This record gives sequence, structure tokens and C-alpha cells, in this order.
Amino acid sequence: MFLYVFLCFLVAATSTNPVSGLGSFSAMISVDEKQQKKFVRLVSGLDESTPDIDLSIKKVQTEELRIHMVGDSTMRNQWSALCSLFAGSPRKLPQPTNMMPSIQCIGNGWGHKRLIATGTFDFMKPIVASQMPEILTAATKAYNISRFNVITFGSTALHVLQLFPYRDLGDSFWPKAVNFEDDISQMLKTVQMFTSCPIFQTVHYICDNLFDGKWAEAIKDNYSGNNSNLQSICQKRLPESIDVCTSFSFTSKGSTSVAQIERRKIEAARPAVGIVDTYAMTYKQCWATKDGVHYVKLIPLFLKALSDQVRACQKG
Repeated sequence: MFLYVFLCFLVAATSTNPVSGLGSFSAMISVDEKQQKKFVRLVSGLDESTPDIDLSIKKVQTEELRIHMVGDSTMRNQWSALCSLFAGSPRKLPQPTNMMPSIQCIGNGWGHKRLIATGTFDFMKPIVASQMPEILTAATKAYNISRFNVITFGSTALHVLQLFPYRDLGDSFWPKAVNFEDDISQMLKTVQMFTSCPIFQTVHYICDNLFDGKWAEAIKDNYSGNNSNLQSICQKRLPESIDVCTSFSFTSKGSTSVAQIERRKIEAARPAVGIVDTYAMTYKQCWATKDGVHYVKLIPLFLKALSDQVRACQKG
């Protein structure tokens, strides 16, 4: 495990692109770009060192696999990294509705000669359960299919966490926090209508010790010690749901609270839902993020966990 994590660090330590991110390491061992891609594909699980050893995988190698990714910038980073390992450039497809446009790239991997990775992303606000039917209906129509082989959808929690007084969700966002658990359940039900292989990705751990300026001051003033200031703020801001107000904070504690909810809901889901526990992989790994939220250096780990889940679906 140590060797694997070490390799992931080497892969992504110098760039936001997992391929070009080999940087000085690739120069040190004198490999070309093709060799770099081959290495990263192996580390991230897209390829296997012995792909023919599992006959249940071998029998589907000539088939097409479509994976659709839904989420915010953290999920878009994964999609971009996956596409960087394919030949050709991603392209945007027209949508039959006014929903967010979908994008796709085509390559191979996970035992398939044709792997089509598509995605629908929103960087500014959470994608909630009420949007999911329209998003997935629009995506299937755009690609002229009825279902996806795999849908992986990320936590929207980063967009429903507060940091008073500088990050107040506003009246339109608070219901999304209050109804967070129900939203996960409804989202799961919708996704299962469009795929037999749903895979959920948990919230990233928030390294609030990396915050500076006014955000660092807010942490010190309102989120340290017994949180008495936060309790007072929440009694005024959201008196009907003080517990939600205090626990849904844009802090390390807040991301921990949310991750516990997400894990509980996913583990209890029936039929079973796959999980990529990015919270566990990012927990206190503050060396791997610049802003406390996006862990570009750990993307090979995320893709490896996703690869394991996809292959588990293939095996049935």
C-alpha cells in the first residue's frame, strides 16, 4: 500500500494533470509520454497488469462501456484526469433541454476496447435530487441511449456548508442542508433507474487549517473551542434546525459530519450502491491540496477506487 501511495504522489506531485504531472519524475527515469500514460493507467486501475487472468472480465473486453459522472468541480477533475489518459480531445454535445451541457471523451479501459466517459457538472451550486431525473434523461437523449453502464455521482455537500459570517448559504440553500439525508435517498432512487451500477463518491475532507485571511479569522472566532459563538449565530439564523446549522460547517468537523451521514445512507441502500470513499482518502492529507478542498494529487487514488467498483459491477 505504501508503494502504491508513493507512486500516486510521484504521478501527481508537480501538476494538475495526472499525465504531465509525472514532470521531473519522468525526466529522472527517461520515459516518453506514451510510457507515462501507460504507467498512470496502470496505477489508476484503468488497465491491469494481467488483464486476462479473470475470465469474467475477459469475456466483455470487446463490448462498449459508458460511464456518466455527475457532480461539481471535484468530480470534473476526475473526469478530466480520466480523459487525459485517452487519445483525442473531449467534446461538448448539445442537450435537448436547458440543463447543464454534457461532455464526453472516448478511449479504452476496464477491460473494454471502447470506454465512453461522459459528465454533467455544476461548479456554482449543488446538484440536488430534484434535478437528477432531468439531468440523466437529457444525458441519455443526448447520447441516444436508454441507460448507462455506470453512473458515478459525487457529494454536493461542499455547496451546502456554511462558514459564518462570510459564507452564509442564504434562504434558498438552507433547505438543501436541512433535507440533505432525504436528498441522498431520492438521488439514489433516480440514479438506479438509469444504471445497474451506481457508484457514490463521498465529500472531500476539508483542511480548514489551510484557510487564511478572513476565513481563518472566522474559524478562530466562531468554530473553535465550545462553539458558543456559532450556537448564538445559528439560534438567530436557523432557529428551527440549530443542529443542522452548527454541524453543516465549511470546516474539517463539518466535512466529517457530512461524510458520516453519506456513508450511513449509502451502506443502508438496497439494492447495494458502490462507494468511492474520497473522504477517507483525503482525511488529514492536507499536503495534497492547495485550497483545502481539491486534492488533485490524489486523483490516481480516486480513479483506482472507482476502477475497483466498476470491475466489481462487471463481475456481478
